[in-house]
Amino acid sequence: SLNLRQKSVIGIMAKITLLSGVALFSSQILLFLGGALYLTEIFWNNSYVQLLWSLKMGYSAINTVIISGSIALSFDFSYKWYKKICRINKICVKCCTWSTKKKITKISSSSMDNLINSSNISSNLSSPHYDSGYNIDTDD
Repeated sequence: SLNLRQKSVIGIMAKITLLSGVALFSSQILLFLGGALYLTEIFWNNSYVQLLWSLKMGYSAINTVIISGSIALSFDFSYKWYKKICRINKICVKCCTWSTKKKITKISSSSMDNLINSSNISSNLSSPHYDSGYNIDTDD
């Protein structure tokens, strides 16, 4: 089971992941519109260029609001607003909690393996096949 500090870190991780994902998705839409505008200028007529230019400029303003909102919602003072706006926060927290517990279990089992194999470390370092890439006699 996770302690209070771990749960707090997972909550922050879920919040930053969610807000960053929204900002990145929004920026990718703007990038797509820019690419479509570029290709339209090269291959098609002016009516599509004007439409895409208008869409890109309009969405650029929307993208700015989305990214600024994501940054503002990431601060502690706006937590109340974040909880009202981001309805899928509980899903993100559950996903991050599951992933964290899975990693903790994996790390715990590998730590046990390391403890069991710790007696082999000194013999592996002194074996002739071990090469660190650093030669004491020639490297400074």
